[in-house]
Amino acid sequence: MAQRSQENSTNSATSAPMSAARKRQTVLFIILILGLIALFWEFRVAKPKHEQAWEAIQKMIATNYSKAGEVTNTNEDVKKLLGKAPAGTIPKEYQAVEIYKWRRGLPVMAYTIHVLYKKKEDGRLLLANAKRNEEFTDEDLNSTIIPPAAQPESEPAAETADAENEAEETSQEEGEEGTEGLE
Repeated sequence: MAQRSQENSTNSATSAPMSAARKRQTVLFIILILGLIALFWEFRVAKPKHEQAWEAIQKMIATNYSKAGEVTNTNEDVKKLLGKAPAGTIPKEYQAVEIYKWRRGLPVMAYTIHVLYKKKEDGRLLLANAKRNEEFTDEDLNSTIIPPAAQPESEPAAETADAENEAEETSQEEGEEGTEGLE
């Protein structure tokens, strides 16, 4: 009888660690499954949608400045294009920034697109520029923003070259005037 009670205590002692090991294994398996779901969401859902939206906004900005001096796309056009409402809006006196977010695999992280609009006299918000995964700085907000796709490539280079030539001619003339007095 003493032997049987000793066997029972040995069995219960060995079965207790087995249940703890089984619990650890179950918890680790659940963590693995959640990690795989997060990876799937990150690379198959969130990132492709964010990339699609970014490309669409870039095309919209390019067409926005296709007619000289005429901006045609508004904040309503951007909402229709993206098929969602902005997650937040930062209103300013003459402009506004709308923030669009796509949740990533980790719920605390998000892909963002910040879209800058200039306000017209009639209250419409006209598309000006966009940034991906970063906010507009005060310098960006205080300057007139024309995206690189809308800037003509040859004209600024020619203007810069003309300005440099004029500066060189002026400095040469001043140098000649200064040497005349020394002779």
